[in-house]
Amino acid sequence: MSAVKTYEIRVLPGHRASPEIYSSSHMDDHAAIRRAITLAKPGQVIEVWCGARCIYAGLPSEVVVH
Repeated sequence: MSAVKTYEIRVLPGHRASPEIYSSSHMDDHAAIRRAITLAKPGQVIEVWCGARCIYAGLPSEVVVH
């Protein structure tokens, strides 16, 4: 059985505005990335962090989730 991990999700609005930062718990990295996608508006960049490790940074439209 896998342990739940805590993730930090950052939604970067651009134009030097401050990011929206969310904390959430998920079973794996893919679940955290899928959650980040739902939080972003079109054109916003997302970053998903697990501890000090960035597991995804980019536009939600670039994510390939299986």
